[in-house]
Amino acid sequence: MVGNAHGPLPAATPSALRTLAALRVLNGLSQAEVASRVRRSQRYISRLEAGEIREVGDVLLGQLSVLYGLTPEGMREALAAAREAAEGRAA
Repeated sequence: MVGNAHGPLPAATPSALRTLAALRVLNGLSQAEVASRVRRSQRYISRLEAGEIREVGDVLLGQLSVLYGLTPEGMREALAAAREAAEGRAA
């Protein structure tokens, strides 16, 4: 389950609210703002949210965790969910 610094998101939370894009928006960030803060392109953040990025290093994982208000484990789960959703769309 995806969680943030305040604990896990409730199980009743719609899956759409557990997407990376929704988490970003809930934290008041645009893709461009996230990209600037983690020194990546906006396209990279778009691909990350779409589940197209397969591996994320520990430094970037930590940066994203802070920005999105997630624990590192919660961020890993959110990234995995994005990849799984992308695989489902491709099937």
